[in-house]
Amino acid sequence: MTPSLIALGKTQKKKTDRTTALIIAAKVIISPEGGGIPEIQIFQNHLREYKIVVDTYGSRDRDIIFKGAVDSTRKLNLLHHAGHFNVIGSLRAAFACDYYCQDCYIPFFKKMSTGVEKPVNHVNRHQNVQRSKIK
Repeated sequence: MTPSLIALGKTQKKKTDRTTALIIAAKVIISPEGGGIPEIQIFQNHLREYKIVVDTYGSRDRDIIFKGAVDSTRKLNLLHHAGHFNVIGSLRAAFACDYYCQDCYIPFFKKMSTGVEKPVNHVNRHQNVQRSKIK
């Protein structure tokens, strides 16, 4: 076996071990068919420092099927497909966009049609809203 495959195997084992530890700590029971939104809600109750957001696979726009009721800037984004939940490591890559607003769940693309807000204007609008909340 090549060194890179050995390293990959160790990384996968570490992920599996951490996932198993989380399942035990959160007291989640996952059936052989896989988990669903009720199990995600149990994880959300356990992981209070993260806001879990679950999208459904196959939609270029965000079809959110779960959004945790936690007020946190730290998010755990998951993609639900074929009965499994997969971690989204990069929202820009997952939604093939140039910018992704995590406050509004809106992807922005280079080619924008007339009337579509540019990302910089969108970000500025959020910053102005934040400033007005501080005053």
